[in-house]
Amino acid sequence: MKIIKATEYRKGVVISPCPFCGESKEICLEEYETKVGNRWRIVCPSCMANIDRGYDQTPGYLIDLWNKRQ
Repeated sequence: MKIIKATEYRKGVVISPCPFCGESKEICLEEYETKVGNRWRIVCPSCMANIDRGYDQTPGYLIDLWNKRQ
């Protein structure tokens, strides 16, 4: 499993705070292994809120989804 801070994924990326606990600096992107290949999810380590659709092969679109949550 590979874990990186979402703010370190690409230069200039902005991450919205977690809609549940307000955390913004520690939001992480996690790569995990499945039988059909590696997948990604985005997670708030403070309250464990996450987006894991089970089919994202790159983390870029997850950041957009996270930022659209309310």
